[in-house]
Amino acid sequence: MFKNKIGLHPITFLRITGIIDGISLLVLLGIAMPLKYWADMPFAVTLAGSLHGGIFIAYLLSILYSQIRIQWNVGWSLLAVLVAFIPFGNFIYDGWLKKYQSSYSVKSFNKIWVVYAIIMFTFIDLFTQLPVMSTYATSLGASVMIAGFIVGMYSMTNTLGNILSGVFTDRFGPFIVLSIGLFMTSCSLLLYNLITDVPGLIIVRFFHGFLGGLIVPAAFTYLANQTKSKKQGSQSAVTGSFIGLAAICGPAYSGIMA
Repeated sequence: MFKNKIGLHPITFLRITGIIDGISLLVLLGIAMPLKYWADMPFAVTLAGSLHGGIFIAYLLSILYSQIRIQWNVGWSLLAVLVAFIPFGNFIYDGWLKKYQSSYSVKSFNKIWVVYAIIMFTFIDLFTQLPVMSTYATSLGASVMIAGFIVGMYSMTNTLGNILSGVFTDRFGPFIVLSIGLFMTSCSLLLYNLITDVPGLIIVRFFHGFLGGLIVPAAFTYLANQTKSKKQGSQSAVTGSFIGLAAICGPAYSGIMA
């Protein structure tokens, strides 16, 4: 069986992070929460919750790495995410992984997974900012109505970017549009450092949403072009799974950093 350069099977990474995640969940539920409610120590939940959140993100990344390198049925990756929310679930799942690990060999890296990662991180970009954007806007002096407008500005201009991305993709090809979209979105993210008032935030949200809208349609088109017609259903399922992971990781990361 082929192994990676550091001698560890991808499932080994998954098992290690899974066990640590399972332990951190038990500490949070069995120690930190009783300390908060019975001993009036709310800081215990803050500390344990933050650590658990960081460990959970590492666990999700190990699931992603395993999916890429061993290319098993995506259902096992989804199950790995599900058991993380069940006390002792990680330990039961680890027993299954230990039993069947030897039957999964490491596959060569497929560059199409880079596109999946691009899609996931594009949605993480969105989901990370959603929980904190209204609070950030009001901290700059925005009213509740304007804060809501600022949150919705991204989606509004993102739709315009999606439309133009489709037009440009048909004309210039998905790779060019995807590359330009990634570069320009990265530049728009840097503009957040320059914000000092509400009008500046509105302008940055406008460009961020618009430029981010160029990425996803081009990425989906690129995937469709690279996937055989008989496997496009599976490809759509994998894409949806990455978006789902982004919906989980984004808010969790946002809360930890906040």
